[in-house]
Amino acid sequence: MRISNELGLDSINMATAGAQNGPAIYIANCVALSVQSVSTIDGVGTIKIQVSNDSVKDAPTNWSDLASATIAVTAASVLVLPKIDVCYQWARLVYTKTSGTGVVNARVKTIGF
Repeated sequence: MRISNELGLDSINMATAGAQNGPAIYIANCVALSVQSVSTIDGVGTIKIQVSNDSVKDAPTNWSDLASATIAVTAASVLVLPKIDVCYQWARLVYTKTSGTGVVNARVKTIGF
């Protein structure tokens, strides 16, 4: 069994408007993932999971939102997106700021083979 704990969002600064993408995480041999975010914000935003089945080695370009895989971040907090079954090549987190200031971090835990 393969278990990993990847940095999905690294100190995303809410001073930047709009959506900010985390790095692509290779999940081809994974069967499940979960997300935990830690934020020190005074504001509102969302974290969502996007997935891709691009068969490239380093830089997928075609991303789709994973339905029902969103965390609403509304204050300084530690939040969890529970385990999700997955069958994709790649995943990434996207933080979208609505308002406010602060920093958001998130980790992606995967389990696979």
